[in-house]
Amino acid sequence: MGRLILVNFAIGAVGTPVAADFKTTEGIRVILPSPSVIKPVSSSRVGIAVLSDVELELPAIAKYITVAAYAGADSPRVDYIASDGSLVASHVTAKGADQLVQDGVSGHAPVARLILRGFDGEGILLNLAALIEDEQEKATALDDLSTLAVDSVICQAIVYGESGTIELLKGSDAPGLAEARRFIAGVAYKRSGQGLAKPKYPTADELKQPFIKKAWELCKTAADDAVSDDVKTCKHFVIWYSDDDGKTPSKSPKPIQDPWPYDQVDKITAHWGPYKVNELGKSNIFVIKYCGVP
Repeated sequence: MGRLILVNFAIGAVGTPVAADFKTTEGIRVILPSPSVIKPVSSSRVGIAVLSDVELELPAIAKYITVAAYAGADSPRVDYIASDGSLVASHVTAKGADQLVQDGVSGHAPVARLILRGFDGEGILLNLAALIEDEQEKATALDDLSTLAVDSVICQAIVYGESGTIELLKGSDAPGLAEARRFIAGVAYKRSGQGLAKPKYPTADELKQPFIKKAWELCKTAADDAVSDDVKTCKHFVIWYSDDDGKTPSKSPKPIQDPWPYDQVDKITAHWGPYKVNELGKSNIFVIKYCGVP
């Protein structure tokens, strides 16, 4: 069973100040880039003015969500994100004649939060409806990116999914890691996100941690810098242990499940590292670049 929550963002009279981070009475956390105000769409409809992006955190996961807003000149995009930070769905909204947009998901993997992007100073957040699940379910990332346009925002999240936990070792090369991330971003654009980590988005609270905030920002830099890059046939990489300074990936302490990184070592053209990745439990991690892998 679930429970339906209905949220009207007309939380005060026109001109009422709105904090940059607050919770509604229904438990929805609203995160704005800066403090805002209540603004009218018409004489009978008002909501929260949104200058750029707004993030909405649900009090529990939901499979059914609709959100409505006034869009102004630009149609915003809505990213639906699971509790583990992975992307569930991403939609560019369609405006009606009155410049109102409504978007939603139904029957997808459980959603924990959503981000509305691209209002360009003219947005007004109006209302949200969500069917909250009483029982927590394991979140499932978006399985198929084939219909998803990989723009710089999606690319940033893919690069973060691939490299967000990489740590520099004392004396290691920060510019080298920036170059590696830019290459990963170039591969994400070239392959339209196929065969890479699913887009992953840190929460607003995670972004208060300096390491995560810095990694997220560097992934954005990589995605922005790689927009015009053409990686040509260099469409593969691994981030893995190496016992020979990045010349080849190691099979110790465990091998990569897919054999191609070992079968195609003659296609390795560059590497960056060594780095530390806590989830891999070692400090001999390299980003290894392959060119010409079938």
